[in-house]
Amino acid sequence: MGPSPMQGFATVQGQSENSPMPPFSPVLLLSFLALTARFHPQLVAHHSPPSSSRPSNPVIASEYYAAAAKSRLSGNLGDGLGTPDLDRVQALLMLVLHDWGNCQGQKAWVSLGVAIRYAQILGFQYERDLDDEPHALSQALKSEADRMGLEQHRKIARPSLSSSEEFIHQEIQRRTFWSCFVLDRYISSGKYRPQMLNVHDLRIQLPSTDRAFLFGEKVRTLLLGEEQGDTDARAEAQSKRLSSTTLGNGDLRPSPSSDGRLHDDTQGARWEISTEEGVLSRYIRVIDLYGKLVRWSCGGGRR
Repeated sequence: MGPSPMQGFATVQGQSENSPMPPFSPVLLLSFLALTARFHPQLVAHHSPPSSSRPSNPVIASEYYAAAAKSRLSGNLGDGLGTPDLDRVQALLMLVLHDWGNCQGQKAWVSLGVAIRYAQILGFQYERDLDDEPHALSQALKSEADRMGLEQHRKIARPSLSSSEEFIHQEIQRRTFWSCFVLDRYISSGKYRPQMLNVHDLRIQLPSTDRAFLFGEKVRTLLLGEEQGDTDARAEAQSKRLSSTTLGNGDLRPSPSSDGRLHDDTQGARWEISTEEGVLSRYIRVIDLYGKLVRWSCGGGRR
């Protein structure tokens, strides 16, 4: 039969620094295989050898890796939840797709709820540059964010990243959260499986184009529900936020740069709007409309 495909994961987890491949998360690879193993003839034959009475069953191969991924996610922890991180969120989203494709909608909906809460704990639904509340930088809110483990100052948390690397890292988090949003609109239905995410609670821009993402070009996009004409109002609100003085000793205004102006991470970034908007951003807008139609239909519709 040959070596088991699982034997390769120990090598992946313990790769040396000289390895040409980056160190992948085992749970991420297992979740990926849960989605793709059924389309790989060798893996299907390995996990479900054909016989004279029946052919190979591709579902068995996918279920094998899905079970292994879920086992790693739960680990030996009593609550089975573990510590939230980017890999765990992405792995859960792939397992949600796996369960949903196997007609296990309730199980997928519950797993999606965990993935969304993980993403929210990590602060993926919030971008500091887009927070236009007048006193959003107050000491009280900063203390709350620190207590929750959110990254208030991303560049301080990752000082070794260049500007393009920083944008790519942020875009990965952004796309991960929008994946949560898309699945939330797909899997939720009506009153018995309500949607978890409210558009009005999100302070995160839509994904960039693939070109900007691949080349690390920092760009600005619209918020979901924001129109092209709203960009000037957003810029004005952000300017007021940057120049506002908070109460008491909690003055956390950004430090002036060498030219005396307040720093804004989005300053000088190119806008991707109208014809420049990416396909993924438009897809998310369609999904949001689909979610509204589902909610309207399940709530009685035209009746």
